[in-house]
Amino acid sequence: MFFFKKYKTIITIVLFLITSLVMASYYLKYGTEKSFIRKIVLEAVTPVQQVAVVSIRSVKDAWLRYMLLVGLEEENRKLKKQIDELNATILSYREGYQEAQRLKQLLSITENSNDRFIAARVIGREQAALSRTVLIDKGLSDGLKKGMPVIAPPGLIGRLVDVSWTVSRVLLFHDEN
Repeated sequence: MFFFKKYKTIITIVLFLITSLVMASYYLKYGTEKSFIRKIVLEAVTPVQQVAVVSIRSVKDAWLRYMLLVGLEEENRKLKKQIDELNATILSYREGYQEAQRLKQLLSITENSNDRFIAARVIGREQAALSRTVLIDKGLSDGLKKGMPVIAPPGLIGRLVDVSWTVSRVLLFHDEN
């Protein structure tokens, strides 16, 4: 009951419009062409029909914009994923480039010297607090011997203290031992 009292005016207007639409439809379909009522109904129904068309069109446009935004959101997610993959690829290439630059520096050292150099890669670090050593991936099979110096682009960095067939331990220059 409270609902009907509160919205009494709106309900009356809606009922009037519905009645007008029904009457207009009837007179347009079955009325005579020169009927005065037909003209009045046509004039009364036209603004209502325009409001209805505009309302339906705006709801349709809003729905289409929503669907477009949903599609754009999905495309945005895919593009962000692709950007992340491309950034990872660029990082990998950048690391390869930096490694190539380091190797180029090492090779430039060999061009200036008559000594034989062997390029090695660090494969581990000793975790002891007092010892500063690293493991490299070259050993006796590569021609390394205990006591040989180890150099890198900044210069002398240590010497070999243990040499096995394929792995060697390098005592770093700044170690107390």
